[in-house]
Amino acid sequence: MIALLALATAADPAPTESCSDALPEHAYAYRLSKPARQSGVTPFHELHSKQGAEKANAGDIDGAAAHFRASAFFSSYSAHEWVNLGRSHGQQAERRAKWDAEAQRLLREAVACFDMAHWLAAWPKALAGRRRMLQHLQENYRMREACPADKCELYGTMTRVVEASPLDLSTLKTFCTEENLKVRVSDDERVRGFASAQTLRFAWLALKVCGVVAMEGAVEPQAANAAGHAVAAHFEETKARMRTLMPEILDPSTPLSGKASIQTAWLEATERSKLRFEVPLPLEPPYLDEALTSSEPVLSLVKGALRSGRLELNAFSYVVSMVGAPAQHWHTDVDPLFVDWRGENVPPHGVMALVALNALTEASGPTEFVLGSHLTSLKGVAADELPRASFALRQGGAALFDMRIRRRGGANKSPKDCALLVVPYVHEWWQDKSDLKTPQTVGWDQHNTTRARKLFRRLDAKAWTSKLETLLGVHGVELDDLRSTFLPDPSTDLYV
Repeated sequence: MIALLALATAADPAPTESCSDALPEHAYAYRLSKPARQSGVTPFHELHSKQGAEKANAGDIDGAAAHFRASAFFSSYSAHEWVNLGRSHGQQAERRAKWDAEAQRLLREAVACFDMAHWLAAWPKALAGRRRMLQHLQENYRMREACPADKCELYGTMTRVVEASPLDLSTLKTFCTEENLKVRVSDDERVRGFASAQTLRFAWLALKVCGVVAMEGAVEPQAANAAGHAVAAHFEETKARMRTLMPEILDPSTPLSGKASIQTAWLEATERSKLRFEVPLPLEPPYLDEALTSSEPVLSLVKGALRSGRLELNAFSYVVSMVGAPAQHWHTDVDPLFVDWRGENVPPHGVMALVALNALTEASGPTEFVLGSHLTSLKGVAADELPRASFALRQGGAALFDMRIRRRGGANKSPKDCALLVVPYVHEWWQDKSDLKTPQTVGWDQHNTTRARKLFRRLDAKAWTSKLETLLGVHGVELDDLRSTFLPDPSTDLYV
């Protein structure tokens, strides 16, 4: 019998009826419950870990698996959670009356869980659990070499990718193909927050190695549709403002020029290339619909890729490539975090999601990626030797990519403007300063060296805010009526 790992948790929230009484497949319903919504972001993954262990100790292995599944997909960066889920799936298979197709599915799911645990943290416990699952497959399904996945050939390639050190170009090309780099999330999976461990394992490895994965069904189509209509109206207003300030930039015959770019006259729009603009979104409905930014399958993948649940949005905007926009120049958003690091295990600064607000076709000019261009071990390989991929997407589909990857927007040859929602998820401690001009005081201008200005930039920005608050107070503005009164709880409000 496989012993489940019971994790100790501090300050666990009290169980709720919607969680404890839920059907096994819907233990994740706690995320949608009234207590969860009232308290904002809650550590319900800890609640599920605790209740999973309690049910396992009481012999309710199906109930334990449901709770551990919710916990693992919420804390997808935690090897502990994946080991718990793998062991519970193994017990579910062992307790069945016979070694049938469902037992085989459970064993393969268990292998995927143990793979995630080992690939994340090199856990010996994960390898031991995996060996046991493989033994069951070999002995009970008459397999000389048991296939531990639904797609045997693809899994074999994945194994070679993981074992390659350093990763060579040939292995990368075999794994990183447009067809391979696609996953689909159903409506039910999007609500519950998890598909299968096999699907997440593949998407996680694809994002890590290839730098991008296309996720159909990432965002609820209704939410994408509402945002798409709102963005179209917002961009019409933006174009009207640009025509007032610099009408020539909307003329296809006018050459692109940094000195004549719209951002020289107006900071509310950025010209990314000819007839391609990025515009920040107002923080108001329908853009604040959590379905756009808090899709559980998306967050599970992002948290696994960044190895953390302490994330924030670095921006929130949309990009429109107008009709006739040419292909964009090749570029990367950020440099590597540590340029002297030679390993491949350093997580990225962030993962960006480009969400299709309307159907994205080949004619619309989907973003093209140079696969593997974010990897340190392949920096010596010429960009034209690396494989490339672009993805047509249905409404609500998303391309998620490592911010270090080399990419470009495609030419829009369709009869309609193409709009994409831009959602960059980043580590809470990182901020991209290249596109951000923080407000500074006059005193900051008077620092005697550029080094001093750089060192004091963040502190002086706080001083600017303090001066404004003092000035508003002098003029009788009641700041307490404008300031948030929410006090973040370290145990509940640091994680997404």
